[in-house]
Parts: sequence; C-alpha cells; structure tokens
Amino acid sequence: MKVLVSYPIGYQIVTDNLGNSIYQLRSVAKVEPIGKFEKDPDNDIKKIKLIEPSEYNKYFDWGEIGERIIQRAIELKQQYNIYC
Repeated sequence: MKVLVSYPIGYQIVTDNLGNSIYQLRSVAKVEPIGKFEKDPDNDIKKIKLIEPSEYNKYFDWGEIGERIIQRAIELKQQYNIYC
C-alpha cells in the first residue's frame, strides 16, 4: 500500500518476560494500493481487504488497547477528513 497521508495516534511500550522493551508507533493513514496483491512471502496473508475501522473486530481482536487505538484512529480520521 502507498501511504498518501498519515497522522500518529501514539505509541505503546511492549515488554517481554525477559524485561526487553520495544516501542510500537501507531498511526492512522489514508492509503491506496500500489498494484495487484500477488502473495505474502510468509504466506500468512491471503488477500488485502480495506475495512471500515469500526468493523475491525470482525477480523481481529486487539483487546482493550486495540479498542482505544481504533477509537483514536476514527477520531483522527474525522478531525483531518481522511476519507477514501
């Protein structure tokens, strides 16, 4: 996907059982396909499907943190008029 415009939502610090931490930046973005989807090198992804943010939980579950990330993404989408 080609990112046309993006805005940061925030970041999350994830710490594993050994105490190692990584930072994950979350963003909301307007995107467009670069070309036809061919395949995922790891073979995990079978196709690309654009979905409405409010319907994300039909496809995956990020729990309480994910709910807040999506809620903030929807707020920023409306604030910056990021429409497809």
